[in-house]
Amino acid sequence: MDIQQKTRLSIIVGFMALMAAVIVVRLVTFQIIEADQWGEQNSHQYTQRSNPQRGEILDRNGNILASNGFDYQINVQVPQPIGENGAQRLAGLSGELALILQDDGYDVSAFEIREQLNVTRTNILLPYRINHDQAVRVDNLTERENEAYSGIYTTQLPRRIYPQGDLMCHVLGYTSLASQYNEYVGNNGLEARYNAELAGQGDSSRAHISPLIKQDTVIALDGYDLELTIDRTIQHTVEQHLANSMSFYGAHSGNVIVMNPKTGAILAMANLPCYDPFEYYESAEVQHPENKKMPIFSNPAVSLPYEPGSVMKLVTMAIALDSGTVTPQSTYQDFGSLVIDGNYIYNASKGIYGTVGMREVINFSINTATATLALDTGPDAFYSYLQRFGFGQRSGVDLEHEAVGTLHQPGDELWTDVVLATNGFGQGMTVTPLQMTSAVAAIANDGVLMRPYIVEKIMDGKTLVSDPEPFKQSQAVSAETAREVRQMAIFAVNHNIDKAYIPGYTVAGKTGTAQIPEEGGFYHPDDTIASFIGWLPADDPELIILYKLDRPTRSEWGSETAAPAFADLASQLVVLLDIPPDSVRLAQR
Repeated sequence: MDIQQKTRLSIIVGFMALMAAVIVVRLVTFQIIEADQWGEQNSHQYTQRSNPQRGEILDRNGNILASNGFDYQINVQVPQPIGENGAQRLAGLSGELALILQDDGYDVSAFEIREQLNVTRTNILLPYRINHDQAVRVDNLTERENEAYSGIYTTQLPRRIYPQGDLMCHVLGYTSLASQYNEYVGNNGLEARYNAELAGQGDSSRAHISPLIKQDTVIALDGYDLELTIDRTIQHTVEQHLANSMSFYGAHSGNVIVMNPKTGAILAMANLPCYDPFEYYESAEVQHPENKKMPIFSNPAVSLPYEPGSVMKLVTMAIALDSGTVTPQSTYQDFGSLVIDGNYIYNASKGIYGTVGMREVINFSINTATATLALDTGPDAFYSYLQRFGFGQRSGVDLEHEAVGTLHQPGDELWTDVVLATNGFGQGMTVTPLQMTSAVAAIANDGVLMRPYIVEKIMDGKTLVSDPEPFKQSQAVSAETAREVRQMAIFAVNHNIDKAYIPGYTVAGKTGTAQIPEEGGFYHPDDTIASFIGWLPADDPELIILYKLDRPTRSEWGSETAAPAFADLASQLVVLLDIPPDSVRLAQR
């Protein structure tokens, strides 16, 4: 080996020795000198987290009703101290931001923004959520020389979005921020009832600073999607129709439920007034007009019981027939009033009908007759049947905050024979609109009470997770009894409730005009709840509709408000649901 080669080798060896010395020094520093410092940092490892994507809510045709998007927040890094030139630029920036926020609906001034930025912190998160277009304007400020700080930027915030606006707001519910990880939790409606399925499952782990320690993989499980029994087009039609009816009849509020009586599938559920689930906080202080203790977010169709009035007479008649208290051929002698323990019960029309058959009891909606039917059936049998029809208990629908209603029975402090008699025509008891719909649907469905439901499928992407089957809750009355009551309800529509008639279709139904109880045990002298419940085709029903208007001012009677509103809506729905008229349907058999 010559001198040149030895020189090169010495240089290489020296360089390697130097590198080894550096490594040794760093190891000694890391493991001995700075051991406590690094040990403390390792004991406070940061958490790495993967957040799940909340599942979507879809209508029966796959149209999106609830999904996920983003809002944006403004971050500003303010240099300290600001200095004279910085103060001028800060004032200009405050003006720019105020304009952007005002365009996004905020009532905020440049002075207020300036006060929020004039703090000792250098990193400031402004307390406003802006949309994408305004976020782009904020980000563009950094590109304008001498007019803004380079330290201004926006960050994304997850946001639940509702592409259909306030459509079926009470059914969907809304979400609110629930944790430091920007995860959302459902409030009311389906968002709450299926929160566990929709929310998915986040994942997190402790991230180690040492490269020698294996890092855990962090993978979130996205939430499941819900596919509903409701069609967006049908729901929109029902909501628009209800809004028009409320305006025309001067009603304070209203509910419409459309259901398939054979399965319990809810085809539409509309309640007005409504709210915007995307901006639910704007309605935080709003109360429902029919219950000042109930917030506007609650679903009145399942949460707000009311006295149903004469629509209950269909159930009372079914009970009397099925229990053997009367037959379809029985008669009743009406004198216009009935005295029970010193209390008078009158017919709503104040009329006297004389001797009538059971069909006429329903047709003329005779209070005294149905009160007598309830009394003659007896409390034990009568209330046992009411429970088989689903009264006094939750229906089991997959929605939040379902009310039970009020059903006083023997043994209760407030129960008397008068309660039994008035229950016969829907007074002195309360039900939810959904309970009432389900009970009459049982009559339409040969006496079978089905559990109402609104989620058709639960999906993991394209994979089916759950497919709930229609569930039979009880045989409320026999099929023969149900068909006898059906014939009475058809006769009533054809001969007395002509405004509920739909050309080409056989409709069965009953009106209700219920008084509204006030504090102190009295009823409001003028206001009523007007309703009509009907199903069609009567012999093979595809849908049942409860149409309820609260405190209509054009007329107090269900026959003059809810019945024609029902007919107009049903005439549209038979087209949307492709239900052929009787002449076509029967010819195809």
